[in-house]
Amino acid sequence: MNISFTSNEKPTAFLPLSFVFVGRFTPQKNIFKSLDFIYELKKLGKQVSFDLYGRDDGSLADLKEYVIELNISDVVTFRGSLLPTEIEIEMQKYNFYLQTSLVEGMAISVFQSIKNGLFAVVTPVGEIKNYTRDYQNACYVDVDNIQETTQKFLDVVSQKNNDLLKVGLLVNKKDYPQFDELFFSTLKGINFE
Repeated sequence: MNISFTSNEKPTAFLPLSFVFVGRFTPQKNIFKSLDFIYELKKLGKQVSFDLYGRDDGSLADLKEYVIELNISDVVTFRGSLLPTEIEIEMQKYNFYLQTSLVEGMAISVFQSIKNGLFAVVTPVGEIKNYTRDYQNACYVDVDNIQETTQKFLDVVSQKNNDLLKVGLLVNKKDYPQFDELFFSTLKGINFE
């Protein structure tokens, strides 16, 4: 089911290298690998930013410590939780969505990011692999080789490849009907009296 509530999509942009994550700060989200990715970009001299929105489910203190250890405090900001109605509005301030989860279900925030014109940098786990394709609307992260993933990402979003990308388009879109369309079409035959 498509749970995106915005109809406007931001124009595709690959600069600045502004990344966002929306979710829980928990081990399953594997955020340490996302931080490694940001570290590699910064090490290569790229101007990068990474804002993380969410609630602490036990990992935030360790993540903040790791940011200091990697010396990326100047480009990484942990922010509080967003209301569901704020998420997509906030996402549109960024160009990339970064999520290196070990496991996922639907991965609603990844889905919403694509629908809102962000290029997804993600692990192809759970439902993600059904609505994304590497080198099309996403760059798949190899959590066992972040350096290689970083080089791949830079190649994928380089100017020579921009026209090949399908940013904002969902693979298998027909499999994800808009929530309100699905909900109300289901109710059509029901008598509530």
